[in-house]
Amino acid sequence: MKPITTYEVYQVKFDRWALHQRLAAHDQDKAIEAGRVLEASTGIPVQVLEETENQETGEVSLRVVKRFGKAAPEVKGPPEDTDIASRIVMVVINAIGVGAIVTVLAMIGLQPLKAANAEAGAYNMLLFFIFAASMLASALLLFKVYVPMELILWRGKTPEARARCIDALVHGGRSEFQPRPMRPGFREAAVAPPLASDAPSATPSRAPGEPAPLQTSFQISELPQEPAQPIAATVPLVPAWPPEVEAAREVARNTLFIFTDAALGLLALSRPEMQAFERFGLNLYLGGAAIRACDLTAASGVSLPPEVRREILAQTLERAGTNAGTVQSFVERLEPSLGRPRYKALADAGAEAFTAPPGEDGKPRHEKLDALLREWSDPAARGAKSVAVIFLLTDIVGSTALTAKLGNSAAQRVVRAHNTVARAAVKEFRGREIKHTGDGMLLTFPDAVTAARAAIAIQQDAHTYAADNPEAPLSLRVGLHTGQAAAEEGEYHGEAVLLLDGICAAGEAGQITCSEEIAARTGGSNLRFVDLGPKLLKGTEIERRVLRVEWTPKMKAPGPLEYRQIGAQPAS
Repeated sequence: MKPITTYEVYQVKFDRWALHQRLAAHDQDKAIEAGRVLEASTGIPVQVLEETENQETGEVSLRVVKRFGKAAPEVKGPPEDTDIASRIVMVVINAIGVGAIVTVLAMIGLQPLKAANAEAGAYNMLLFFIFAASMLASALLLFKVYVPMELILWRGKTPEARARCIDALVHGGRSEFQPRPMRPGFREAAVAPPLASDAPSATPSRAPGEPAPLQTSFQISELPQEPAQPIAATVPLVPAWPPEVEAAREVARNTLFIFTDAALGLLALSRPEMQAFERFGLNLYLGGAAIRACDLTAASGVSLPPEVRREILAQTLERAGTNAGTVQSFVERLEPSLGRPRYKALADAGAEAFTAPPGEDGKPRHEKLDALLREWSDPAARGAKSVAVIFLLTDIVGSTALTAKLGNSAAQRVVRAHNTVARAAVKEFRGREIKHTGDGMLLTFPDAVTAARAAIAIQQDAHTYAADNPEAPLSLRVGLHTGQAAAEEGEYHGEAVLLLDGICAAGEAGQITCSEEIAARTGGSNLRFVDLGPKLLKGTEIERRVLRVEWTPKMKAPGPLEYRQIGAQPAS
């Protein structure tokens, strides 16, 4: 029997948290959006919780998925002593009283009608209708005020679930939970290899011929046991693997879940509201831990296939609260990102923390995590000076398929063509080449108008090259953004660079996309923009308004000469 997962949206009412809405397991994004809209429309703090209940064992797992706004420390959890039955009785009594009062007033007002010798049956029927209508209307109003749906939803939860919700809403993180006794008729649930054992032997009993459980240098036996809750993986489920691979996967996943929960518990106190760039840093930290966990299984003689490694990483990030779309993008980009020294340093810190001995409480150690995220997101924390920069990013569309489609030689010719047109724009528009990303370039320019004109020149030259080389065309996306960034180790770091990646990815082949900040800095120019509306930027959880810069291909004179060559002496 599968566990039941629900997402609940809570809001503050009268200095208490109240359950506003409950959604099904597949509605995580809908719950987060509902919380965002509720906080934006009311201005009051909102939290989204994920609750998973194991129907066989009665165990309840709960985590804070998202917080909107900042709640004051005195905000309490929903009341535990509310008696819905007494409230309903009070509503009925008051409704009858209101109906009687309205009927008496109606009798006084209808005295002339009665005095006119009106038919007694019709008169009494009218009074009854007035009584029933007024009683029903007042009952509906009083019921909505004194017995709201949020109270009914809250009282429908088990006492254990209510206690855990109150703890999470008020204090954040996870609270200790003792599962209630198993209901008669249910069997003990089969779980993965245990994460902790009180038995004197470290090797659990197994049937003859069954493979031995995976042993790694990571001290799993010192960690507290916590059942791993199934998380919907972004990466499709892999086919059945040999028993030793299945056992290794369960061990790696369970230890990563405990590692992740300990990190979230720490950050719930120090960083209750994580910004997108901070969450990206946390994902790098957890990604490094996931890589180390999978490497440890290989060191023990069981090599996890790439599909399983990606599945474990995706489930770990989703447990940390990253939405499914961002997880998919992050899993695909993690390995290339580790080529950047600063990204790799944060991933290495996660790997180091994963293999460090547990603390005195038996939980994984994350003492450096808060400082690492502060240094990651704040250039001043590491002594780097942050300045406003105009960025341009190029991206060769379908670069990974070029080699398979065209072969190494032709694919490299396309990359060299891209380098030529990009560097020509850098020279013409006084730009600066920061780095080559493998399938694109990161450039900077002195102002937004110059950067936009350089982007147009790049797309025009790419279009001309594609027309002259149909067998190996050059197809580009170009993105523009400006923001605060810090130069370090020959690279720029900061949220602006992360947003630039997403803004560029929001465009299609042959397009130039930019942020509102770029468009706002181009006043007085003849540049034309098309508003594409808000877009959820790839690789982030940020929704930003994206615009498209309009451009037209260069005109060509009849024959092989381009317009810029007209007037030059033709070759003999």
